[in-house]
Amino acid sequence: IRAGPLLFCRNGIKGLPVKWANAADSSTTTKAKRWVRGCTGFPFHDACMRELGATGWMSNRGRQNVASFLTKDLHLDWRIGAELFELLLIDYEVAANYGNWQYFSGVGMDPKERHFRTVSQGQIYDPQATLIKSWLPELAKLPVAQAHEPWFITEKKATARDEGKRVRTDDTEEEALQSMYCWLPMVDVQTQKKYVACPSKSCV
Repeated sequence: IRAGPLLFCRNGIKGLPVKWANAADSSTTTKAKRWVRGCTGFPFHDACMRELGATGWMSNRGRQNVASFLTKDLHLDWRIGAELFELLLIDYEVAANYGNWQYFSGVGMDPKERHFRTVSQGQIYDPQATLIKSWLPELAKLPVAQAHEPWFITEKKATARDEGKRVRTDDTEEEALQSMYCWLPMVDVQTQKKYVACPSKSCV
């Protein structure tokens, strides 16, 4: 491999001065664990991660999204993801794996900023929430729109409470609430939607 040991370096082949979260910080460990377990609170991302853990496979679209979330939203060292993929992927190949992770984290040969917004991506590439409902059983009975954005259930209850109203959630919503899944979003959900203004033209 022409890149040699640079393929495994924290700041990539070009040695770019990217500042990742402090690995010694306990919050970094917590974030990494939630990312690995598919418990970020973003259904499309989490379905992809749980599929990987159970089968050793993930679609290319899923790989791009989870790499973006780890590095662009959680600001964690890309090698956490690369090493997990090395451990779990049934189609693992060293150069492709580490090269692609550098590429999507912005430290590879083409250091263009790539930021995938996982809510919009799920709505586009999993329009019926088939993947989500297959791997997140706690959301399986929800309507498609809520399966993509389960936090709307808690938002509805909170709005009603603020307005002094009583709101009844149906059984499927109660299941989701009891699972605590919709309390989990790790970052601002608005940053994961297509209509939000993005500082980079490469946001998708």
